[in-house]
Amino acid sequence: EGNGEEVHAKQFPIRFDTKELLPICTKKTLVHRITQKLTGFSMPSSCDVEPSYVKTFDGKYYDYAVNNCEHIVFAEESTRPRVVVTTHNTQQKQIVKLIVDGEKYGIEIPKQTRHSRGAKAAIKINGEEKEEKSLQEEQKKEIKETYVTKYEDGVYSIYSAKYGVEVLADGERMKVK
Repeated sequence: EGNGEEVHAKQFPIRFDTKELLPICTKKTLVHRITQKLTGFSMPSSCDVEPSYVKTFDGKYYDYAVNNCEHIVFAEESTRPRVVVTTHNTQQKQIVKLIVDGEKYGIEIPKQTRHSRGAKAAIKINGEEKEEKSLQEEQKKEIKETYVTKYEDGVYSIYSAKYGVEVLADGERMKVK
């Protein structure tokens, strides 16, 4: 409707390919969408470790269940890697570690059962256990290159700003970005 006239368009065929344009996603930022389009949806890449399969950084799926052995999910191909991500599961918890320049950040997330709904995760930095509340206050006071965050839905994040690596875990599954 405009200039006092009303126009109706019905069954109008679109003459160009809309695959790259539609649907418009508001969940991701414009910069993220542009980066994905420019790199053929290969950046930023991620690896998903689910209870019964693993999706690798190159998008391949493998049927695999993480057991109680420690698994290296990501590491630089070097004798002294700067970044290493490991995980292993036990009957009671998921243990996720991010090692950045020798500093070890670990989260032990209890698996949700009927009897352990209120159980808190153990956060360890260089082997020293930190309280969730004091850790957040400490990270607010000084700017850290690597920090741990707990989201409202129970997902924990360890993020290294120096290398742009983020590990997300919820006690069952894990994502490395």
